[in-house]
Amino acid sequence: MARLALHLLSVLAAIGCDKPGAPATAVNQAAIKSPTTAPTAFGTVRGKVTLTGWNPPPPAANMVACGNHQIPIVSQKVVLKNNGLENVVIYLKDAPPSTTTATPAPAILDQIQCAYVPHVLALRTGQTLTINSSDDLLHNIHMLPEINQQVNFGMTRPSSRNIVLKSAEIFPVKCDVHPWMMAHIAVFDHPWFAVSANGGKFEIQSVPAGPRTFVAWHEQFGEIEQTITVTTDRAREITFNFKPPEK
Repeated sequence: MARLALHLLSVLAAIGCDKPGAPATAVNQAAIKSPTTAPTAFGTVRGKVTLTGWNPPPPAANMVACGNHQIPIVSQKVVLKNNGLENVVIYLKDAPPSTTTATPAPAILDQIQCAYVPHVLALRTGQTLTINSSDDLLHNIHMLPEINQQVNFGMTRPSSRNIVLKSAEIFPVKCDVHPWMMAHIAVFDHPWFAVSANGGKFEIQSVPAGPRTFVAWHEQFGEIEQTITVTTDRAREITFNFKPPEK
């Protein structure tokens, strides 16, 4: 009987040893992946944003009160010069870690004759945003972000106020006192962005070399993307062409 019991125990032990091993866990799989590293080679990307097929609406003829004088309402949504579209934000999509440690100078949004200047402003997370008012009258700065904390304060005379935005996003800014006043602020957690100006031109320096996708954002015409290969030997030229949506 004792021999039979020992035989059964040997059989059970052998069966247990034949069981397959447990699969690798997600932690083990992640451990063998190469860590994301900051780029070491860089190039310059420059270009132009264009707009084709655009039939601008007739300019507004109505005048509005700005303090004690009248000014015409001038829309800043579509600013086209020499077929170049201004106020377009161009930025690097899926940006790698940045090695830039220098603190950028404050970005400035001013209020001049009941208009935001500039109409589109881009800056980095953690960078100081200085809100100026050059008008000797009441304005209120009403920011409408979805991720950052909302901001809404008044300014009654020429003065300034500093704020810091901590999350990347693009959002509008308005003045509730003067409803035609509108601007957009683009916040990024990397340094590879620009806003088109001077007839739609832009330039982004020290872009990580290799295949890179850039996005062009416009408040009325949306977004378009384009992928190019950034090299260190010469500046890469890129053109974004917006077309109004078909009615």
